[in-house]
Amino acid sequence: MFTIKRQTITTEWWGGSISWLDNTILDGTNWTLYGLDGSVSRTGFTLSHAFDRCITSQDGQYVFVYGNLSTKGVLLKLGEFLREINRPYYHAATYEYPAAFYTSPTGKTYLIHCPIRYDQLDFEDVESGEIVTNIPGRTPVDIFHSRLEVSPDNKFLMVRGWVWHPLDVCCLYDIDACLADPNMLDKGGISTAEGPLEKSIGAFVNEHEVLLGALESDDDLPLHHIATWDFIAQTVKNPVKVSGEFGNIVGVQNGIAWDFYKYPKIIDIQTGVVLDTMEDVATGEQVSSIIRYLKYVPPIVYNRELNLVAMGTSGNQIDVFSITESTNVG
Repeated sequence: MFTIKRQTITTEWWGGSISWLDNTILDGTNWTLYGLDGSVSRTGFTLSHAFDRCITSQDGQYVFVYGNLSTKGVLLKLGEFLREINRPYYHAATYEYPAAFYTSPTGKTYLIHCPIRYDQLDFEDVESGEIVTNIPGRTPVDIFHSRLEVSPDNKFLMVRGWVWHPLDVCCLYDIDACLADPNMLDKGGISTAEGPLEKSIGAFVNEHEVLLGALESDDDLPLHHIATWDFIAQTVKNPVKVSGEFGNIVGVQNGIAWDFYKYPKIIDIQTGVVLDTMEDVATGEQVSSIIRYLKYVPPIVYNRELNLVAMGTSGNQIDVFSITESTNVG
C-alpha cells in the first residue's frame, strides 16, 4: 500500500519562490535555505521585485529568479547578482515563463529560455551571456514555449507550451543536436507524428520515456487516459484510464506519478489507479501552461533524486510530500 506523507515547514521570510538545492529548499528571492531537518540558513539579501518562481542549476551555483507571468528575471551565482534576464512581452501575462538550466558534459551551464522571441528557444551561456543558438536564418515554429524540463540523463529538453487558438502542445528536443545546429529548435522537435503532440501533460518517466495524458479525446489517447511514450522506439504503450481527476503531473518514479490537480495524489501509471490522495490540501486547478485565469497557482517543485514534491502552501508555510509504502500483514 502506498500513501502520501506531508511534512510542514513553517517559514518566516518566504518570498514566494522555491526550488530544490540538493536536499534543501531554496527561496531564491532572499537566499534562504530550509532543511528537511528543520534548519534554516539565510544570507540577508532580498530582491525587491515581485518574483514568485526560481530554478536552480545542477551544480547549485546558479539560480534564476523570475516572475512567472512577467517578463523579468534575475540570474544569480552563489547568491550574488549576475545579470538581469528578460523575455518578450507578447502574452507574457498569460502563460508560465519558459526557463530551465542545462549543464553540458564539459561542465558549461546554459539557461534555456526565450530572450529574443516568444517562439524562439535559445541557450544562453550563464557566465558570458552569449546566446549561442541565436544564429542568422532561424525560422521558429509558432509555439509559445513554456514549462521546460530536461530529461534525467541530461540529453533531451521537453516543452509543454501552446499554440493558437489555444491548443496545448508537448515537444521534445535532442539537446546535443540543437546545440550543433540551432535550426533544429525550429522544427517542432521529436514527435510521434508530423508536428508536436497535442498534449498539456508530459513528464519524464526515465531517459527514453515520457508519460503523456489526455484531458480531451484526440487521435493519440482517449479522454482521461495516460500512456507511456517511448520516444526512442517511437511507440506509445499501455494506455489506461485514470480512476480519478488529474491534470498536473509533476514527476514520475518507480511507476508512480505525482499529480497536483486540485489536491496531491499518486497514480499507478500501469493501471491508472489513484493509489492515495490528500484532498484537504488545495493545490490549484492548473492543467496547462496558460494560467492567467487561475486565482491560485502555488509553486510546486519536484526533486527526482529524493522523489519529493515541495509546494509553497501559504505565505509562511512550505509543504513537502513523500510516498511511504507499507505491507498489510494478516
